Amino acid sequence: MAQTFYVRVLFAVLCLGIASVTARARRSRMYEKCVEFCDKKPIEVSGALKMCVKGWEANCTYCRYFNNNCPEIQECQFQMAPVPSEGNRCMVCPGDGCVYNGEIRQVGDVFDPVIGHGECRCHSGGRVDCRGLREMPAWVFCH
Repeated sequence: MAQTFYVRVLFAVLCLGIASVTARARRSRMYEKCVEFCDKKPIEVSGALKMCVKGWEANCTYCRYFNNNCPEIQECQFQMAPVPSEGNRCMVCPGDGCVYNGEIRQVGDVFDPVIGHGECRCHSGGRVDCRGLREMPAWVFCH
């Protein structure tokens, strides 16, 4: 009888240990179309647009990555040569604001994000800020 009890306790401890390891191992996994980041900051990827929302767990963020292709190099006004864009990713005409999803946007432009929910704005220095995504639940954002 005592031996059966110890076997059951050992089995329970092993199951809990496996569950704990499994829980830790799943922290950077795919969830539908998103990459799940729990207890760590989402990664930046050169040449990709990253859009993230907070998850239902307080310590998790769910991110989707999209190709951020460069627009075709064009002839600039007054025969000026193209210059590197923010992050040295693309060649754009001097004075062009932002490159977003393969298109050149001017500073102050407001446009739809790549997933079509919320709005994005082009800021000086080539920075794009998208809003309205945080209100979207992760289970909707990731499908």
